[in-house]
Amino acid sequence: MRGHRTPPAVCRLAQQIAEVLVGQRTPESLSPALTVPVREQLRTLRSSLACCTAPRLTRVFHQSPVPHQVEASAVVGCRCRRRVFAFRAAIRQGRWVCSQLETDLRRSRGHL
Repeated sequence: MRGHRTPPAVCRLAQQIAEVLVGQRTPESLSPALTVPVREQLRTLRSSLACCTAPRLTRVFHQSPVPHQVEASAVVGCRCRRRVFAFRAAIRQGRWVCSQLETDLRRSRGHL
């Protein structure tokens, strides 16, 4: 990857993951872009981020430890609150696929 600009497809993937976390999208809708363990993880985390508006991706930071792979952290805004999650993605068959996801969210009693 040249420069410091996060690839647009990685930013889109981060936005889509945020939409799952707030319950506006199903993990299954992202199946081609997720490994099975990440899809299962998102199933348990779906709707665990309380947000009454659409989540707004405010920033994605990334680094590329090896070619065609990124480690990214995304800052998501939901009104006056900000949350961060991190993920690893690699290009597989011409598309970015998330293989690991880290959040501080836990599914318990609805929302945090």
